Amino acid sequence: MRSFQRIAARGIAAAALALPALTLTSSPAVADPAEETFTPYVTTLESGTSACPGNEQYFSGWDTQRAIEWTYTNGEADDDHVCIRVEYKVPFTSAYCDYQFYVPDRKATGYINFWVSGLHGTGGWGINRGINEYDKQGWYTIHRGPEVTSIKFTDRSPKGYTIGWGKYASLKRICS
Repeated sequence: MRSFQRIAARGIAAAALALPALTLTSSPAVADPAEETFTPYVTTLESGTSACPGNEQYFSGWDTQRAIEWTYTNGEADDDHVCIRVEYKVPFTSAYCDYQFYVPDRKATGYINFWVSGLHGTGGWGINRGINEYDKQGWYTIHRGPEVTSIKFTDRSPKGYTIGWGKYASLKRICS
């Protein structure tokens, strides 16, 4: 029996030598599972009307760090029309999380009024949060808490400004 074990051990050792060496220096970094980014869904609500003139209601570009999208603010009076809606659908979690929004570098000057909503038990909830992009750039916390399922905003804001967001990843969720 011992000679069989020696032969088997030699076979295993020979097979191990024949395998290519694994190196960890070129393996990709693993993302922190507690941090996720979300891509916005942009919906044009009206276009080519007197309230929302032109064919395009939002535009693409670059700031100093990433691809962005932006739009003109469209007023905040009751009779002003909303031309676009930007929404982030986030998977439900009961974990306590920070929700951070990306403000484009020197490309946004307006106030964004976010509607943060979620689920709790069998009911839903919602709350307004705001950020003035005028003097900001980079990531800013707009909400802290559990059970969020959606964050959205529109171009309803005082006229004469621009609001912007990251084109691919402009909402970040960091959970503790």
